[in-house]
Amino acid sequence: ILLVMATVLLSALYPALVASNAANPGTTDFKLPDPQGDRLEIAFPFTVAARDVRGLCAFLTKYFESHNEAAAGCFTAAEAGMQAEGDGFVVTAKVWLSPFDLGISQRFAMRAVPTDVRAIFAVQLTLDLLSGQRAAWKRTNLAFLKDLRQQFLVWRTLSPETMDFYRAEGGDDQARVRLAARAAIPVVPESLEGAT
Repeated sequence: ILLVMATVLLSALYPALVASNAANPGTTDFKLPDPQGDRLEIAFPFTVAARDVRGLCAFLTKYFESHNEAAAGCFTAAEAGMQAEGDGFVVTAKVWLSPFDLGISQRFAMRAVPTDVRAIFAVQLTLDLLSGQRAAWKRTNLAFLKDLRQQFLVWRTLSPETMDFYRAEGGDDQARVRLAARAAIPVVPESLEGAT
């Protein structure tokens, strides 16, 4: 009886552990690899569905644009942009990391590339050091990447209408059609709802 109980317990715990690791990407075990010269290449612990990839890239581009010199936070950014690259998409920006008195700047590129699984994109980051000390560069990127990971989670909490707005911004024609259809629906004022 004990052997059967132990077997059942182990057969239930192992799949649950694997599933929890797959469903909770980017937790505290995420570590930066060592830079190759002035370049850091990182396989980001997130995947993106094909229907969301344009919207997410547009969302992150707007996020970088909002972090201009007047913004407070762990970084400021300039020259943010999004473009198609082969079968995927890339978001680029020039980023200055806090504390800003260290003078650390880098070229940021986030690529969403197709995987072997249909309709799933992997996320790859490339960070190129432009100025500042290499040792401090790797350390200050921890806060920057933590902030970036939070934006991936924020994306998943947006309303369908807001997601469609960003998808349309990223060039998704179907999202534009859905937004136009929503805009064409007449809204009945609350004061008239009871009169009908």
